[in-house]
Amino acid sequence: MQDETKRDLDFSPEEWSIIVGFSSWRGTAGNRLGWYASALGAVVTLGAYGAWKGDIIAVGLAFICLPAYVLWLSIGQLRGIQIYQSIFSKIVAFKEPSEPSPALEDSPDAGLPLPAHQSSP
Repeated sequence: MQDETKRDLDFSPEEWSIIVGFSSWRGTAGNRLGWYASALGAVVTLGAYGAWKGDIIAVGLAFICLPAYVLWLSIGQLRGIQIYQSIFSKIVAFKEPSEPSPALEDSPDAGLPLPAHQSSP
């Protein structure tokens, strides 16, 4: 069944590897937050140490590292936008809802206009 759906949706090998990777990941939000905290904690500790000791070089390095860290995270997350858009557009095109689900009717944005590819019920 998975191979048939993969063929029907015409996922590229890269798209399929992302889908399989996400579906098999067993981490938690705590795992992810711990990873971010460990990387960010070192920079914050360096800045705090520099401020405490009056070391302008340590404080300056921390202020350089913080934006570099945010930029690095942003670039990593932005790289996947096109492939995620491709995956989701194939799913939507494959399975257009014939009628809105009750969960969608109760959502906070239920009154918002539908995207151009969808028609109102």
